[in-house]
Amino acid sequence: MSGSLLAFGAGLIVGALLLSNPVGWVILGAAVVVAGAVMTIKAITHKCTDPLNCGQWFLAHNSVKINGASAITRSSILKCGNSGVLTPFLMKLLQMLQSQFHCQQKSMGIRN
Repeated sequence: MSGSLLAFGAGLIVGALLLSNPVGWVILGAAVVVAGAVMTIKAITHKCTDPLNCGQWFLAHNSVKINGASAITRSSILKCGNSGVLTPFLMKLLQMLQSQFHCQQKSMGIRN
């Protein structure tokens, strides 16, 4: 017990010495960058990455095409290889902008 307390105290002293000068700041910055890179790679290469790239959407809006692909809606589902499903979510701001766009089209006499 006293050995681990001594090691903890030594770690605190070394950490304080490192963070009190520019060399420690560089070391801390490098550690943050490495941790960020690891977390980014981990987030990008999760088990659902493959379906996102080439999966098939269910309940897509097949009568509306965007760049040749069926439009997805809030009720659309993408099956994940990890026995789950992915569903899109639309932000309120996006919905508001879309609503304003349609109102402007109607006021200008443009029909979809």
